[in-house]
Amino acid sequence: MTQWKEASGINRTTYKPKKSIKIKKSKDFMRIEYQSSATGTIEQITSYLGLIESADIPIKIEKLSITSREQASDALSMSLTLSTIYTTTPKNGVSK
Repeated sequence: MTQWKEASGINRTTYKPKKSIKIKKSKDFMRIEYQSSATGTIEQITSYLGLIESADIPIKIEKLSITSREQASDALSMSLTLSTIYTTTPKNGVSK
């Protein structure tokens, strides 16, 4: 996410893991959510969302809110919740 922030030029104000959830019917995968908020122009936010969409990792935008910070201005605030999955299997491939 830091790479996306730097490439798009947004100003991220918060970023924190929200919760991990075991994926049903899978002993080897967990789903984790991240909550993030940022400010930027429409171009910066569009670039950031495009980078998420074209990411090499499985990632999903669960919630997205974009609001105007000032009337008649290009300054926007964005709040989003992202989720991704990760394996709980150790690198040697042996599951506990």
